[in-house]
Amino acid sequence: MGRSVGMFLSWLIVASAIDAASAEPPAFELAFIGEATLRTGSRFAGTEVGGISGIDFVPGDGTYVALSDDGSRVDPARFYRLAIDLDDGRLDAGDVRVVGHAMLHGPAQQAWPRNSVDPEGVRQVDGERLYWVSEGNARAGIGPGVFESGVDGRFVREFTLPPYYRPGGGRGIRHNLAFESLALSHDRQTLFVALENALLQDGPAADVTHPTRVRVLQLDIDSGEALAEYVYQVEPVPLDALPPMARETNGLVELLAVDERHFIAVERSFARGVGVGVRLYLAGLDGADDVLGEPALEVVPNVKTMTKVLLHDLGRLGVLLDNIEAATFGPRLADGRRTLILVADNNFREFQVTQILAFALLDQPVAVVPAVAGDPFGR
Repeated sequence: MGRSVGMFLSWLIVASAIDAASAEPPAFELAFIGEATLRTGSRFAGTEVGGISGIDFVPGDGTYVALSDDGSRVDPARFYRLAIDLDDGRLDAGDVRVVGHAMLHGPAQQAWPRNSVDPEGVRQVDGERLYWVSEGNARAGIGPGVFESGVDGRFVREFTLPPYYRPGGGRGIRHNLAFESLALSHDRQTLFVALENALLQDGPAADVTHPTRVRVLQLDIDSGEALAEYVYQVEPVPLDALPPMARETNGLVELLAVDERHFIAVERSFARGVGVGVRLYLAGLDGADDVLGEPALEVVPNVKTMTKVLLHDLGRLGVLLDNIEAATFGPRLADGRRTLILVADNNFREFQVTQILAFALLDQPVAVVPAVAGDPFGR
């Protein structure tokens, strides 16, 4: 498809503030070290590999858990284990293999019924617990969910969410714009789950003229209780669709914890006739209002949103971007640099692929602006 141009260009990501209230963030040196793909229609253990919407590196065995968003439509809801070979310091064709898979069980320890869940984000903890989110199905009246499973896929529990997420009566989640992101705090005590676009009662969805305000809910892992809730503002769609009024969207599709107060936020846009855009931001909680318990943001004045700083527009890579939805920090390279992996959901469509992009990052911020406190790579 003529995807890659300049595979080993090194990018200096100098953070540029877009929120005057935000603290100065770190600037990271990031090198694009390659791309690999899995062909649509690939099969493993009798299932079609695709729809990868969440990924997490597992240091214990060096594999990655990759969550499919197939809500038991093509095959039973499931996740895969991937091996990604970065031993030579780059990612090339053939460096990604599927090495395992497991079915996600519902509360009755059976396969989830068709269209009852829409798995999106995933994080694994301590080689024993898997946390994942479902986007739900607003058209069918099914709300979003946050779940704990064993690493074998067996159901453990579902977290209780505030009632204002439930769809119905012109309120709650928008269809296919609900939970996409899941971040795990560095102390492994809390989860941060975020919407892709605003709840209906919180304001408009993103378009070329409007941003959208999404909720980021913090959950205590041990108790399952909601601890706090913050607002992150997604940018308007950067380019008009062709023809005008055709489908266009922009949303928050992934959060990755940088330290206890900061995240890499992945915004993915799509405009028919134009294509996919992906931007990485450094988002922070400092100064953001806690809106937990507020059922409708449109009636809450002057909500202070999370700080937000543009890190990089992946449109500059010279690579044809697919439907990027998943992110994780990976292992260290031989030279000591940490890696960042991004993955695209192929939507089980023949004209798309499961795209994997790899980047290498310096351990320490470049001395351009002061760094945030804490280790930015979660050792």
